[in-house]
Amino acid sequence: MMFDIGKVNILEVIGKVVDLKPVGSEYRGLCPFHSEKEPSFFVNKEKGVYHCFGCGAKGNVITFLKEYYGYSYYEAIDYLSKEFGIEIDVYNFNKEKKVQKLIEITYNFYHNYLMSNFDLLKRVSKFKNLKLKTIKYFKIGFSNENLLSYIKNNYPDLYNEEILIKSGLFYKKENDIKCLFENRIIIPIYNKSNKVIALMGRYLGEISNSTPKYIFNKNSFSNDEKYFYNKISIKTNAKIFICEGVFDALRFFDYNLPAFAILGNTNKFDFIKHTNCDIYIAFDRDDYEKILNGNINNSLISSLIKSLIDTKLDKLHIFDYSSNKEAIEPDETPEFFVNIENYQNIYSFLSNLYEKSPLEKKIVLENFVVELYSKIGSYSKRKLFINNLSYNLRKALLGNKKAKVIDAETEIKSDILLKAITDYNDNVSVEEILSQLDEELKQIFINYLRREMTAIYENPKYKRIFELTKQKMVV
Repeated sequence: MMFDIGKVNILEVIGKVVDLKPVGSEYRGLCPFHSEKEPSFFVNKEKGVYHCFGCGAKGNVITFLKEYYGYSYYEAIDYLSKEFGIEIDVYNFNKEKKVQKLIEITYNFYHNYLMSNFDLLKRVSKFKNLKLKTIKYFKIGFSNENLLSYIKNNYPDLYNEEILIKSGLFYKKENDIKCLFENRIIIPIYNKSNKVIALMGRYLGEISNSTPKYIFNKNSFSNDEKYFYNKISIKTNAKIFICEGVFDALRFFDYNLPAFAILGNTNKFDFIKHTNCDIYIAFDRDDYEKILNGNINNSLISSLIKSLIDTKLDKLHIFDYSSNKEAIEPDETPEFFVNIENYQNIYSFLSNLYEKSPLEKKIVLENFVVELYSKIGSYSKRKLFINNLSYNLRKALLGNKKAKVIDAETEIKSDILLKAITDYNDNVSVEEILSQLDEELKQIFINYLRREMTAIYENPKYKRIFELTKQKMVV
């Protein structure tokens, strides 16, 4: 859709919720996305963008409407066009509205079908231990082959091949229009503004290679991030649970706890970065075991930690599978996952992983720690990260000895090194640090220097250690 965003005054939109004061060529105020006492939120009228130096929130006026009010892209366009008298492509805009209406009609039709069929309702409820109140509240349904004829007879304005295909609920095969969902439990996918952005179908039967367990309609109009929100208010809760699947999130609903299920990219949880809530990562055991086996790059847990480490450093909590042997996943063993005592902070999580990893896998975890360190923006946060990780790592490896007692074994040499780099002063013996490094850890340090070379070299505080290290190593 063509939309002239240049005609929008971003100050008028953001100024409705933020008290903005001119500072040079920009405007400044308290960030609406996180709690702060000193303003770090800036708006540039000429460029039409905003940026918070406190939590990292940034974007244009459409981004703001999506993040602050929970609007979809098209809802934001509709609001701005009316607010500023901007013409839009009415033809395409009306098609988008019809697609949204079709999705709403579909999940209501499937829900009514399930609720009117007692035997099927009983089967679906037993299949995933779904309570009747949950099925009603989320309008969970079951696919029915009569959907197309129902639309044709009751909504002739939507019985249009282009609209049907664009909704992603139907597809064309040999000149016939076919329903996407067949023999599936249908769950509407809600975003954080309680809007249904897609439908998910879970197959009820034996799964084969040709029959995927889960499928989603691909709505060509919707560019919302695909995640499922269980609709428990996050404004009145100090914690948010993030899990893998929709049924996991529904289980948290049974305990009145807010949860989001990841259905796409873990890097797109910007709205979570900007909340003041503690984050509890409740992924399945098999994902945790990927990390134990050194397969960190393919782990959802590690991807989410990397995405949130800068803004949620001290508010990240990961489920402790090592201490909860019988826990499998929230859907099957919810009693473990709803108890926040069963979660570890980021420092304990990394330290315990390091302790339990075999020697050949420790190098992978060390690289992961260095990568996390590089994603933390401020010096004070980096120092906090290293100090706390150092303490927890020593405790894990040495028992309950004092944190200042440092073992000379390979397992914690990289920890000593990173701490020395962060806290370096004239009293630190660089030669002593270098003498402790074996070839494996030298490579860790080399990788670290490559990432941070510019910052280290430009800072006189670190210049000496950089020069001495270059003399000792062949890069």
